[in-house]
Amino acid sequence: MNEQELCEYFKENGNGNYNSIDVIDNQVRVSLNKNQADYWKDYAKKMLKEQETILTNVSPKYKASYNDLYDVINVYYDTMISFKNSFNYVGKAAIYCAMYQLFDGKEDYSLSLNVYNIDTGKIVASGNLKQDNISYDDAEWKQSYILNSEEATKLTSSYNSSDIIKIKSNFTDGMSVIHILQSSAGNDYQYMYLDENDTVFLNISDSQKDNMINKMNKYLSSIKKQFENLGNGYEISYNSDFSKIDYKFDKNLSKQEQSNYFICVETIGMINQLLKGNGSDYYIELNIYNSATNELISSGNTNNGITWNIGE
Repeated sequence: MNEQELCEYFKENGNGNYNSIDVIDNQVRVSLNKNQADYWKDYAKKMLKEQETILTNVSPKYKASYNDLYDVINVYYDTMISFKNSFNYVGKAAIYCAMYQLFDGKEDYSLSLNVYNIDTGKIVASGNLKQDNISYDDAEWKQSYILNSEEATKLTSSYNSSDIIKIKSNFTDGMSVIHILQSSAGNDYQYMYLDENDTVFLNISDSQKDNMINKMNKYLSSIKKQFENLGNGYEISYNSDFSKIDYKFDKNLSKQEQSNYFICVETIGMINQLLKGNGSDYYIELNIYNSATNELISSGNTNNGITWNIGE
């Protein structure tokens, strides 16, 4: 808002709780007494509470908190949240925290932001919103997911016992497993973390298992359809227990796209087996066919790997 728009905003939302509101020397000047200032402080707190729905609409696990002075914002989420939603929350929360401080009598405001991993409780990024360029990517997320044995014991002791699934992939890294799991099935589980060997530890109840499997399989159906729309004769097929996956495509599919689809499908197949089995072992046979000739190009498995050469 510019100064005049902000002036009108205060008038429209003030419910008469001001003596005067004017734009003077390119500043919004508000004259009020202590009771009127308390109204605006309560208004800021109310708007902050409403703002949290941006987080909880993405996941009911997400949350936010503030210190007593409203100059520290703490947010708790995971990699599933989009940049748009996280920025939308933090940006507006910062405005209402600043509003609270100014109506509380501070001549200027200060704002610190702490972003926490909701699964592990570890810090992802922090800084001062007025001074620092606060950013984070997979490197910061991965560090926040890695727990040593002491940290893992502290985390696990705070939950009721339920099945722990150990996801150690032979074809991709731990953070990619986390991204694919959350993209396909969301975050309806107890917690998830990485150990120092890049193994994903997933704690999940029986009811959550069924929900996760259903969501992953629905997501995989859309990936399968997307793949098959890329070219004539393209196909991804798999059996019900995901012990076998076949791919058909030709040289028009780029190496990057081939890799992306393989990793996504095999990761979902791997997690399916782990959820339905003993939680630590999986095995998938892999076959690659040339869709133009139906010729078997290569075969392998998730233990020994597979190589192929179709396209550039």
